[in-house]
Amino acid sequence: MLAIKEITLDLRPRYRELTQGNEVSYYSFTNLFMSRECTYYRYVELEGGICILCLPPHKGPMCMFPLGVDNLGKAFEVLRAEFPGLECIPMTRAMTERVEKECPGLMEFSEVRDSFDYVYETEKMIRLQGKPYHSKRNFISRFVSRYDYEYVPLDQSNVEICLPMMEQWFAEHPGYISPMFNERQAMMELIHNFDR
Repeated sequence: MLAIKEITLDLRPRYRELTQGNEVSYYSFTNLFMSRECTYYRYVELEGGICILCLPPHKGPMCMFPLGVDNLGKAFEVLRAEFPGLECIPMTRAMTERVEKECPGLMEFSEVRDSFDYVYETEKMIRLQGKPYHSKRNFISRFVSRYDYEYVPLDQSNVEICLPMMEQWFAEHPGYISPMFNERQAMMELIHNFDR
């Protein structure tokens, strides 16, 4: 039987080491940690690595791709024995290729376009040149003309200034429910652990 463990800040160094080169936001430790309670994230150690599990009471078990495992086929065998009907989400093309190479026919893959990461190129976002960025330039111009503002870097000494704005946003959007997780709970977790 697998030992299911809580996700704590102590896991961060090992987790970051295992996810190096994986640029999927879903696998970010910050995202994982701040939403761990409202998404029912836990983890197990197996085959020399770890696997993040999502065990919601109202839905079947899910997992992220096992990280740092020596034997991928054995890892999935152990996971599926423990969690029948287990789904593995989300996976990059490199992950699906590894599964097909090491465990052909083990899984069926389907793309969920709404779950894809979106990527902005840094230089393009800095310059905002050309027609594709016209609306963003207009948005900035409206903001600058309407508000007296100051840029202040966010750090542990002032992170709580976010709370009134967050509460105002939720008050102005009653009934808002994220399809992913409890955003208010995750943001509070982030604010209260900002220094770490």
